[in-house]
Amino acid sequence: MKRTIKINFADFWSDFNPNDNFIINVLRKQYDVDVVDKPDYLFFSAFGYNHLRYDCVKIMYLGENIVPDFNLCDYAIGFDFIQFDDRY
Repeated sequence: MKRTIKINFADFWSDFNPNDNFIINVLRKQYDVDVVDKPDYLFFSAFGYNHLRYDCVKIMYLGENIVPDFNLCDYAIGFDFIQFDDRY
């Protein structure tokens, strides 16, 4: 039986589908995933500030040439060559 996790998405590009995307598809291989308004984990990107409204574990996804601000996120996924222990 898979463990259930509650997630949500914020500040992604305009045609991003929170119910059908590469992040949720990977997670569904290991977990039962519920997209909810009050998540345990929030995935967010660089296209807004809605992520500031959430009080949960925040994971920043960056496909842009931006270095993550670890004051705003707990973890980050990006392409920059930085080392931040297990948080990046």
